[in-house]
Amino acid sequence: MNILPKKSWHVLNKDNIAKVRRDEAQARAEEEEKASRAAIAEQEARLGAMRKRAREKDGVEEEERGGGKERGRKEKREECSVTDASGHINFFTDLQKGIGLQVGNVEREKEMKQEQEKLEKRIGLLNYLVDKDKSDNVPWYVKSGRGGAGVEAEGRKSAKAEARKELQDPLLEMRGHLEAKRKREEVVGVVGGVVSGAGAVQGISHSSSQVSQHGIMLLHTPSTLGMFVTRGP
Repeated sequence: MNILPKKSWHVLNKDNIAKVRRDEAQARAEEEEKASRAAIAEQEARLGAMRKRAREKDGVEEEERGGGKERGRKEKREECSVTDASGHINFFTDLQKGIGLQVGNVEREKEMKQEQEKLEKRIGLLNYLVDKDKSDNVPWYVKSGRGGAGVEAEGRKSAKAEARKELQDPLLEMRGHLEAKRKREEVVGVVGGVVSGAGAVQGISHSSSQVSQHGIMLLHTPSTLGMFVTRGP
């Protein structure tokens, strides 16, 4: 067993390990070279296809441009010509063909339409018609909110949601408590001022009432939580 590592065929021999590493590196280099060649070939093929499409497109556009120029020159010659088919000179060809008349009529109709719309907007007729058309085009299931559908139902839902938010808002609840506390303090201050101005009142029991010399009636019973001040007769 001790002489096995010294054998030339042993897998853990240093020479064999180095040979395996060299073979693996050579295999990786060959794979990378193959992949690079394939990528270059694919790139060249794509570039050739793109150039071919560009040449075909340029040829078609050139043909179209040439045909368009020829048609334009032909139409221009026909428009500039003042002779008819029989060879006679006719200075009223444009009027007979209606060239230049239709554009003016269209522009005039457009101006008249704009003036009419301005007039209708001024008197409110156009807005009325537009609003009426919009209201007529609304479906029936949107007009009457039934079963939770429609505009009214959406309004109710939004109102309920806002009310729920207000009830769940801690800031609003705190403000309510502070407002109630402030009102109670104001009432207690008013009662204290009246009592201090009335002077010392003695002999009032927990279940009886008495009118002081200033006309102040003080009521104090065990069932009440505070003191109520009323004017005497």
